[in-house]
Order: sequence, then C-alpha cells, then structure tokens
Amino acid sequence: MPLAVVLFSNYFAGLPRELIDAARIDGASSFDIYARILMPLSRPVIGAVTVFSFTSSWNEFFLALVFMQNKEVYTLPLGMQVFATSEYSIDFTLLFAAFSISMLPLVVIYLLMQRQFIAGMAGGALKG
Repeated sequence: MPLAVVLFSNYFAGLPRELIDAARIDGASSFDIYARILMPLSRPVIGAVTVFSFTSSWNEFFLALVFMQNKEVYTLPLGMQVFATSEYSIDFTLLFAAFSISMLPLVVIYLLMQRQFIAGMAGGALKG
C-alpha cells in the first residue's frame, strides 16, 4: 500500500494542472474531472500498482504462516514450503517444476499489463 500511494501521488503531481483548470472552465464537476480526465490518464500507474499488488499478495508468506492452521487452505507459498521440506531428502526436480508452475500466473499478469507497467513506472519516476 505505501508503494501504491507513492506511485499515485508522484504520477498525479506530474500531470499538468492546466488540464484540470481547463475542465473547470468548461464547467466540469469534480467527479467529471476525475472520471473523464484523471482516470483515463492514470491507466499506466494503475497497471504498475496492479502488478506490484498482485505480486506482493501472491508471494505473501509470513501472515499466512502465522494465521493459517489448516493445511488444506494453505496459500501457494506455504504449500511450496511444505512441499520442499522433507524428513530425509528433497527432490529438486519436482521442487523446481512446482516453482515454475507457481510463477506462471505472475508472468501472465505481467505480460498482459507490460505496457501499462513500464509507462506507469516511467511516469511516476519523473516530475516535470
């Protein structure tokens, strides 16, 4: 959440104030300015925040380890930890295959939102 706030605030600070002023002169309400000007312009930063938020929630380990008691409802990282720990040996072939399969949703999300992610990171990094 703090990263999302920083990205959004930097992105909106970099938008030209003249766009909002021109919309006010044309008679747009605050909601119209938000819905018709700011939201369409903020698609890149929304994409970047989506990728970061999805990745952090997908890889969440500690809270699930503390709060989940039933092994049937473990999250993917907890399941991978249980899968990796064995009493005597670890089958690295199966472990790396499971890691590869667990990364597929993240790769698909990134590939679908790649353009917005890169534009959002570039747009939030510079202030003009």
